[in-house]
Amino acid sequence: MRLFFVKNINLPFGNVIESLESISDSSDLTFIVTDSFLDTKYKQIVITDDIIDTQSKDIFAIKMSQSGNEIIDKICEIIRDFKTVHTFGDSHSIITHKIPVCRENWLGFNTNYPLTMHRLGVEGLHLHECVAKVGNGHEKYPIKPNDWAMYFYGEIDARYLILKQVDHLGVLETNRPGDPDKNWIDKVDKKNNVEDVINTLVNNFVKQVKINEENFGCKSLISSLTPPAKNPQVPNLYTGSLEQRLEVYEKFTKVLYEKCESEGIKVVNIYDKVVGEDKTIREEFLIKKDGEIHIDNEYYYIIRDEIMRNIITN
Repeated sequence: MRLFFVKNINLPFGNVIESLESISDSSDLTFIVTDSFLDTKYKQIVITDDIIDTQSKDIFAIKMSQSGNEIIDKICEIIRDFKTVHTFGDSHSIITHKIPVCRENWLGFNTNYPLTMHRLGVEGLHLHECVAKVGNGHEKYPIKPNDWAMYFYGEIDARYLILKQVDHLGVLETNRPGDPDKNWIDKVDKKNNVEDVINTLVNNFVKQVKINEENFGCKSLISSLTPPAKNPQVPNLYTGSLEQRLEVYEKFTKVLYEKCESEGIKVVNIYDKVVGEDKTIREEFLIKKDGEIHIDNEYYYIIRDEIMRNIITN
């Protein structure tokens, strides 16, 4: 799929062109964003101040008077009819319910479907069953060949799935409030090396992602893991110190992204846009409620634009 726009229209993704003549022939679905109606062989998204009277299903009209975000959202909505991004994972995937090119499939906790990267890697995930289980109309839109399956995870995977399995990490929270120190020591003595835990987690996860590609004919996207917050959530299972979590996050993401690159899986990376100098997620991107911290869904457009950069080919 390709998207081009003329030089006097500003979009954060796609290719800027001087004229239609600069577009090469291709069998790919091609969208052209232009400020005037043009007779071409391509499907078009036409941004205009005038009402376009056309019976062609290949012409999509968007009013220029809309805001920039509204125009981009409309483009994403139109593209979704041709190529959808179906999102899965933990609660970090919720942010994609605001992204018009996405159909978000988070089932919540206490379900039989794997939510964490560890469970998905061990158990697998039948994407169509997951979509049908979500309901709310999602079952009407099963994954089509060449759609995208996007997997969302946060720093929780480093915090819960790695720190609780490794040794030599010093003082961490016990399994539950009030656990005797001796019980904690017994658990630590049985844990594994951090590099081994990371490699096993990543390899199992990526293996299942590739299996899904084969089973459903879809392509894959991985969201970059949301980095740690400076003020962690209320201590619970093995949260570790901020310094420990930052160290594990860096090791974990390096292995994950290198594995994705070697397997041809694209990573939607917003890291540089949301972190501060201390490598924690900046406060303005966070929402705090009931003692918990999460990325604020109002910043969905940051992820939206990165998703579009990845699914639009040149």
